Amino acid sequence: MKNYIFKRTHVKYLAASLLTLLLLTGCQSGEGKPEAQTLEVGAKEAQKTEIDLPKSDEEWKALAEESRWFEPDLTAGADISELLMADLMGDQKPEAVIPYILQENNEEATFGVLVGSYDESAHDWSLIDDYRCKEKRLHINEIQPLGKMTSEKGKDVIFLNEELVSASTVNTAVHVFQMARDEQKLIHSAEFAADYSSPVELQDNQLTFSEDGNTVTYKREDVIWLRGNGYTRKVYLKQTPSFYEESFMEMLGDHTILQARVDLGEGYEEAKSRLGIPQIEADDLGGLCAQYDDFNFCNNGQDNQIVHISLQVEPTFTIEDVKQYLGEPDEKYLWEIQEYYYVYNYNLGDMEISYSTETEDPDSQIEEIVIMGARSEELY
Repeated sequence: MKNYIFKRTHVKYLAASLLTLLLLTGCQSGEGKPEAQTLEVGAKEAQKTEIDLPKSDEEWKALAEESRWFEPDLTAGADISELLMADLMGDQKPEAVIPYILQENNEEATFGVLVGSYDESAHDWSLIDDYRCKEKRLHINEIQPLGKMTSEKGKDVIFLNEELVSASTVNTAVHVFQMARDEQKLIHSAEFAADYSSPVELQDNQLTFSEDGNTVTYKREDVIWLRGNGYTRKVYLKQTPSFYEESFMEMLGDHTILQARVDLGEGYEEAKSRLGIPQIEADDLGGLCAQYDDFNFCNNGQDNQIVHISLQVEPTFTIEDVKQYLGEPDEKYLWEIQEYYYVYNYNLGDMEISYSTETEDPDSQIEEIVIMGARSEELY
């Protein structure tokens, strides 16, 4: 382990708003409701003859609209939007996507997205996921599909345009969704705030909208990234339900952080109250830091929010394992002050994650992970 308690000073901080951090955990697929189950609609014959599958999205859409596979899973009063066909699984057989608005008894509104898959053996559609955003709005005027972008691997990412009403204004939000890496679960990958007075367009694999009066454009670079405005911006497309997604955390082993569930944006004092008295607490990194067995976390010195987490891990995996989840790092360099080791930085848009090796060998195993979020520029 490195010979200090709190995080090294080699990692740069990424400024991000707390609102963006909350969006990381604000919407999750299937939370607060039972698992979506496969629904059989109508009586089916015992024996089915082979049929030719549709070739175009229009043909697939017509086939999906013939079946009412989604109705039993929606509560009364849902406002169903237009159906969109998108190859979310990358298997050249598109899924049916239906956004909907749910607002009951004049209460706050939320939205959801139904995903249906065609079962060739049953010759009918079945529900494979019912994403439900748990964040509430005062009212949602509409939510409509904008379209889709396709990666070089053939998997589509879909874009929805939401017109929502807050206490005093009408706002536009652009939501980006894709299927999770290894399961049939829809993931809320990213979200943009757009100017309400300007149109949002998705044409020729390019997303265009206005943000604070300035035109913003994004193109899909690969499975993980959207690049915008002449590559001066980039947005990470989240592929798992949360940072603590099981398959990713299995790589880290059994560490206190897994049970603690400390997260960026959480209250510093609230985390300490849950975890107990820290082994060491001291001013560091411009804020107050609490050290526990194999991890520490810090606030930014101005409010109670956690903006930094440092995790000491058993050296059981390398950067090549990390690349399977996050792709190529944005930055790689050799740390040469007092000791030698390699550092790999990932800028994920709403957070930055740094991985440090045991030794000066760039392929040696990872020993420390640092996760950083919103931090005041005054502390730089």
